[in-house]
Amino acid sequence: MTETVHSPLGAPTATVATTMRRVLLALSPGIVIYTAFFGWGLLIQLMLASVTALALEAIMLKIRKRPVIPHLTDYSALVTAWLLAICLPPLLPWWMTVLAGIQPIQPGHGWLRRVTGFISPGNDPVAAAGKRLPATRFRR
Repeated sequence: MTETVHSPLGAPTATVATTMRRVLLALSPGIVIYTAFFGWGLLIQLMLASVTALALEAIMLKIRKRPVIPHLTDYSALVTAWLLAICLPPLLPWWMTVLAGIQPIQPGHGWLRRVTGFISPGNDPVAAAGKRLPATRFRR
């Protein structure tokens, strides 16, 4: 898969999957504290966003006739889903979470990521793209 290359005297190389797993691990304590304070809503949002992101990524890879497993195991879609779920209110209706989860993975950004091989650093702008949908479309 894609590897981060450092200078010859620098640290050893780390794969994208390793970096993304570290990000997920770093998010875990905050998720535990958030759940302790605000209840189970975040865990439900995490589940919905994760399933949506992974399923949509797999569908798009199948459409493009690309191998699914290597691309799903780099965890970039999962990091995007977790960052999105943390940004959303814990009691947001399920269908809004699914719609927001489609936004960062949809054709345009998700396909651009796979065509160019570019994974945005930090994935924050990617998750923010999904957060904009419910924030702008479903205000009272």
